[in-house]
Amino acid sequence: MKRSHTIILIALLNVQCFSFTYASINANEICQFDKSTMIKKKLADAQRCISNEDYLAAQNTINSLLKIDPYNSKAKELLEECKNGIEKQKQKVFLAYQIACKDGTISALQSFISRYPNSEYVSEVKSRIEDYSLWQKAKEQNTISAYNNYLSQSTILAYKNDAEDAITTLRSEIEWNNCKTSNDEDRISSFVQKYSSSKYADQAKYRLNILKGERYYASNNYTLAYTYLNDANNYQPLIGAPAAHLKAINEKREFESVISSSDVSKLKNYISKLSIYSPFYVPTSNKLAVLLGSALSTYSSDYSMNEALAYAKDDDTRATVKRYINKVKADKEYYERQRKKIARKRWWSRNFKFGIDADFGTSIGGASGADMFYSTGLIFRFGNVDNLFSLVTGLKYRWFRVMPDYDGYYDNGKTEWQHFAGGLNVPLSMRFNLGKATSNSSIYFGLGAEYGFKMFAAKGMDEIVNKNYLSIYPQLGVMWSNFEISCYWKTYSISPFVEYASSNFEEYKCNSLLGMQMSVYF
Repeated sequence: MKRSHTIILIALLNVQCFSFTYASINANEICQFDKSTMIKKKLADAQRCISNEDYLAAQNTINSLLKIDPYNSKAKELLEECKNGIEKQKQKVFLAYQIACKDGTISALQSFISRYPNSEYVSEVKSRIEDYSLWQKAKEQNTISAYNNYLSQSTILAYKNDAEDAITTLRSEIEWNNCKTSNDEDRISSFVQKYSSSKYADQAKYRLNILKGERYYASNNYTLAYTYLNDANNYQPLIGAPAAHLKAINEKREFESVISSSDVSKLKNYISKLSIYSPFYVPTSNKLAVLLGSALSTYSSDYSMNEALAYAKDDDTRATVKRYINKVKADKEYYERQRKKIARKRWWSRNFKFGIDADFGTSIGGASGADMFYSTGLIFRFGNVDNLFSLVTGLKYRWFRVMPDYDGYYDNGKTEWQHFAGGLNVPLSMRFNLGKATSNSSIYFGLGAEYGFKMFAAKGMDEIVNKNYLSIYPQLGVMWSNFEISCYWKTYSISPFVEYASSNFEEYKCNSLLGMQMSVYF
């Protein structure tokens, strides 16, 4: 074969292969297009059936779709919706079937067949229609024998269950009428067990609970009596003796609950509703009396004590409450004594002070020289910075000294002082508060007197020193709680010295002093 022929042959083969490949691709694309279109169509058909509540048709369509596309999520979702719809339809049909059977009329049964011709209950409904006249005859007579006749004569027995239920109902009614007034608990209990679904079962239970409750009440077993009588009362309100007994039990239960409480308000509220003739009145009142008595304190008023005693209804309770009252009164008296004691102590601590006093004064008259009188000692003050008046007294030792005008120096150049005498004196001063100087101090004006007597005289001075002396003085000062300072002008009505004494041959006498006084209190 020539080379040119070979080339042509190869080219033709390549073209043919390309054409075949292209045709295969087109065929696949066409198949894929047809499958997608089919899935969309089936989904649309299924949704239309669901909208028309034709769930079985929709279910069949979706199942055929899932064979083509097993993983289609929309199809699975619609399939679940179909299952729910089918279940709801079954319930709806069953409910319609029950309603038709309960109505029992030919028209109701035929209407069911018309509405649900494909229902599983259609055959049974048709049987009921055929058996209807015989059943109606039994229902009209409504006797056990009539229903038994139906059961024996009917070949279809469409109403067999209804007939048996009717017979059971009639028998339960007859038996209940025979035992409903009976006091035989076993007989009524047997009825309840045998006819638990009977319409008389609740009445039988009611009667049985009353009988048991009354029996336990008579034996003083109030716990079980309450259980049965209360159950009966919950079904239907009791009357007569059972009602009275349940009321008595409830009252006793309430009393036991209250009497075990320590809540005074609860007991007061309870006793306010009780008649004084109630058997629970006295014990409740006594409990309340003891609670009120035990709650008494030193702050309690006479009213509270009398109230506790008023609730006591017997001698023992009164004695108990009186012990509480007497203890509180004793505590009150002790507290009052202690309070007064502390108050007195505080009052004395504030209004009575003792301390140390020092003062000095100098004469501003006389021709002899400058005399200096010193004193120090214990001082007592009655009153404080806030009082309008205060009183000061004490016991002080005084030195009388004088410095002469002439030749008043020793040879060594020191000042020559002469000691005239020493004595004890008793001051007494009344102060008048003029007002506050600061928040804790006050300014006062005082009038005082001082009486003294000689204890010793310097050598050679006995004749010029009087045995007694007396002075009066006004003073102006500032008072603190623990400190005082004042100035005074002291005038002697009885001088410490003989009227005309001599010191270094000069005439000397003491009539008045200007001085300063300081006191420190503890």
